Amino acid sequence: MSKILLFHGCMNRFITPQVSETTLKILKDANIDFESLDRELCCGFVLYENGQHAAAVEVMKKNQELFSEYDIDTILTSCPTCAYIFKIHYPEHLPDWNYKVVHMTEFLAKLIDEKKLNIDKKPAVTVTFHDPCHLTRGLKITEEPRSVLNAIPGLKLVEMEHSREASKCCGAGSGMRLSFSSIAQAFAENRIAEAEKTGATILVTACPTCMLHLQENAKNIKVIDISEAIVD
Repeated sequence: MSKILLFHGCMNRFITPQVSETTLKILKDANIDFESLDRELCCGFVLYENGQHAAAVEVMKKNQELFSEYDIDTILTSCPTCAYIFKIHYPEHLPDWNYKVVHMTEFLAKLIDEKKLNIDKKPAVTVTFHDPCHLTRGLKITEEPRSVLNAIPGLKLVEMEHSREASKCCGAGSGMRLSFSSIAQAFAENRIAEAEKTGATILVTACPTCMLHLQENAKNIKVIDISEAIVD
């Protein structure tokens, strides 16, 4: 059996703690044995993405050292950005990196498939799903989030015009939200308008950065993380 380390990520630790809270509740309800770090560091993605590769590699080394203190072989995270750098870039710079990396949507889909997660029936509601860039184009994960949403009693999933690999960016990633706020806002407003056209009242995503940015720009549609769709 995999020995799991739950990696929250900076967004969930400092900005969107509700995602960590719902994730923890799901894991505990499913009786999943997991570890978490006493002193979690950043994954290093922002440094890496902005060209500070040497500094990013130092962060990678420190994380590997921290992870080695635990008897784990799998890293589980709700953040696609963390999952992406752990899976793609850490092996490029750390020769002895050998952890399996799993995004929460993959884990949820597996729990549901194995009937290890009981999901209460929800009030009838129509939702649509926003594919985060790092999840869908980076990690090629598109069907697991949809299988999770389709397994929630009461939810009806409708697709936006642009979905899966053709999904439009929310505008927040790779520092856009901080460095080019007006452009990032325009991206978000465009994506929200597309979601509203589906008739959905809830926009679900699986990335804390996407969730926060879309929430900040949404007026007529609720934006939540996929874990909240299960717990709420």
